[in-house]
Amino acid sequence: NLNYTRGALYYAFQPFWHTGVRAVFQATDELKLTGMIVNGANNSLDGGKERPSLGVQGTYTKGSGSVLVGYLGSADPDNDFFDHFVDVVATLNIDKLSLVFNADLFTNSVNDDTSTLFGLSGGAGYTVSDKVRVAGRGEVLVDDAADTKVYTGTATLDYRPLANANLVLRLDNRFEASDQEIFIDRDAEPTKKFFQTVIGVVVTSN
Repeated sequence: NLNYTRGALYYAFQPFWHTGVRAVFQATDELKLTGMIVNGANNSLDGGKERPSLGVQGTYTKGSGSVLVGYLGSADPDNDFFDHFVDVVATLNIDKLSLVFNADLFTNSVNDDTSTLFGLSGGAGYTVSDKVRVAGRGEVLVDDAADTKVYTGTATLDYRPLANANLVLRLDNRFEASDQEIFIDRDAEPTKKFFQTVIGVVVTSN
């Protein structure tokens, strides 16, 4: 995450955690395979009748770049939100420039009614000096069932007053817009646009 705030794609379209069993196999120096059997997504316990979800992921790393492709599938559509979930992440570091791309596609079925959701996120970060770093991120999320689209743009400034020391000051500006009134303004009224500024003080351990 090159920015201070986490992206809308992460919060709205991705599982947070799983309960189950996971195994990792290092197939080659570049390729790592991961598999898991879990109680769906964001579930610690099931009701005793649910069937587990199966997940697989391949990670390919070469030089300063990497590509991760993952899939999570549920055998119990009416009880799990992520019935079929595909996640793709690509990263590339070129000297002082860092690039991150993330794409998600998943379907959710309830009573034979299936909805499809997808989202894209792209970010870039640049180290200006030992004291200054900048990053930007753009996202688009689409929910076909609700006929809703969300667009976000985030710009982050990192300032390290003591060069590479452990103190980091962060200014994060974020703008979000939708074709539906899904946000709440300061007057507690629904709105199609939202803006926030976050100022953070971070102390790292190394």
